[in-house]
Amino acid sequence: MKNLFLILFALLFTCVSNAEEVYFCTSDFAQGILYNPGKTNGYSYKGKPFKLKVIDNYKSVITKRTFGKEDSYTKYECVDTKFENIHICNHFLDGKMSGDSFRFNYKNNRFITILSSFYGSISEDEPTTQAPDAMIVGSCEKF
Repeated sequence: MKNLFLILFALLFTCVSNAEEVYFCTSDFAQGILYNPGKTNGYSYKGKPFKLKVIDNYKSVITKRTFGKEDSYTKYECVDTKFENIHICNHFLDGKMSGDSFRFNYKNNRFITILSSFYGSISEDEPTTQAPDAMIVGSCEKF
């Protein structure tokens, strides 16, 4: 009986410790850089609110953003930093870093998202107005 109690307690603790956290995030500031043939333009905009799901104690996070009627999900793989309360999470495509990064301070619930496409301002080979580079700063609240 004692062993059964210990097993049940361990299972309960494991389920609680690996529970997902969900946040609602809003931007305070967003600044972008957009390459147009012959020149680079900077611009400011208001980022849209989004949901953030933390998976397995910051092993990864998923952002859910809505563009028009479409939902877009982006998964970021996280690494620990020398700062105990800050996680840096990077987006990967086909096993390689895409250039996008999500940084989160879970003590004050502040974030920075860096969107650094290969077709925005840093590449003149395939410039496009659809993939700007940008930095978005804001805060999140737990659901």
